Formats: sequence, C-alpha cells, structure tokens
Amino acid sequence: LEPPLRLRLWAGVFGRFFPWVWISILLILASGFWMIFGVYGGMGGLALHVHLMFGMGLTMMLVFCYIYFVPYAALRKAVAAEDWPAGGQALAGIRRLVTFNLVLGILTVIVSTGGVYWSLPM
Repeated sequence: LEPPLRLRLWAGVFGRFFPWVWISILLILASGFWMIFGVYGGMGGLALHVHLMFGMGLTMMLVFCYIYFVPYAALRKAVAAEDWPAGGQALAGIRRLVTFNLVLGILTVIVSTGGVYWSLPM
C-alpha cells in the first residue's frame, strides 16, 4: 500500500489492538501477583526461573508502555498531520520494538518451561 493508506491502516489497527494489550497487562499482573502472594506465599517461595520469568514479563510490559507513549503517539500525530515520512519512522520503531518483545516473549517461554523441567525430581 502507499504510505498514506498503509500508515492510516496501521494507526487504526493499533488503535483497536492496544486497548486489549492494556487489559491483558492488567489481567496478567493481577493473576501473577495473586499466584505469587496467594499461592506461593510471596517472592521468597519462588524458584529462580519464576523470578526470571517475572522480570522478563515486566520488561516486556515496559517496552509496550514505551511503544504506546512514544512511537505510537508519534505515528498518530504524523497521520493526523499527513507527515508520511515521520509516520514511516514511527512505524519502523514500533516494528523493531515489537520484534524485541516477541524474542523476549519466546525466551520467557523457554525459561519458564525449562525451569519447570529443571525443578522436576529425577
């Protein structure tokens, strides 16, 4: 697609998708803290892989917050002003950060499932 159409499309897609990400973050944090403090009795009762998973998850959430408040805001501003080069730069930044979060998410799954495997009695 040509830049004006493509950037408007992405701004619209993100505008519908990002509220669901915010809801997911709240639900993941609420259920995670409930499990940590309600089931395991606090952070001291957790295995190393759970601490790592928690830290990686928080990092992913912070990256999303940055995406939302910096490049996504720049994308919306560029689309409203019809500044297509600036919109393209903002979209490229979002893509890089989403790729980073994807890789971090895959590593989180590996750490969490590997940690469960390592903690099983042999």
